[in-house]
Amino acid sequence: MRSENDDADFVLADFGFAVQCCGRNQTQQCGSPLYIAPEIIMNQKYGVEVDMWAFGVLLYILLGGYPPFNQDSNKINKLYQNICKGGFTFEQKWWSCVSEDCKDLIRKLLQVDPSMRLTARDALLHPWFLSDETILSTNDLGKALVKFRVWNAKMKLKAAVKAVLATKKITKMLRKTYCQKRKSEPMLQAIIEVSSFSERESSSFSNAPR
Repeated sequence: MRSENDDADFVLADFGFAVQCCGRNQTQQCGSPLYIAPEIIMNQKYGVEVDMWAFGVLLYILLGGYPPFNQDSNKINKLYQNICKGGFTFEQKWWSCVSEDCKDLIRKLLQVDPSMRLTARDALLHPWFLSDETILSTNDLGKALVKFRVWNAKMKLKAAVKAVLATKKITKMLRKTYCQKRKSEPMLQAIIEVSSFSERESSSFSNAPR
């Protein structure tokens, strides 16, 4: 977000895998597991339709407070199976205040068949986008916001743990190398300090009040 007071003013970032598509001519398998489209998982040629799938996932998370598909990092194959089946639901507990138009938009974005998925132009013409903002503002998404904060905290904790584990592994490898070659004590000390800092940051995050 560019402003804390205007949630419509934002900056797009992270274009590491951005390419210019000419139809469905892309074959590289890349993307974040939670947002990846079925055609990428099934190793099919793909195009801009994968962005509309990712948009559908993002919209689901923002309004429901959690991702549409199983996100257990230890069961990545199960996640991909659910994605390829299009297996998601709208749990009444979290979606009771979300309009039917919005749910319809998400369903049409999360179509497994890319030829059936809404285009960006079609999405902008969907009734949900054309709804009067005064009507949409009456929907209370408070429960979904709480759910989102919990989910987001878990994702950050997982990232912190992975960072510490990676730092420990690198530290162990470099410590062994430098000790064997008896080189650069300052460098070894710096590595030790980085490892200690990562552990402290992870500990402070996990102990922070939610």
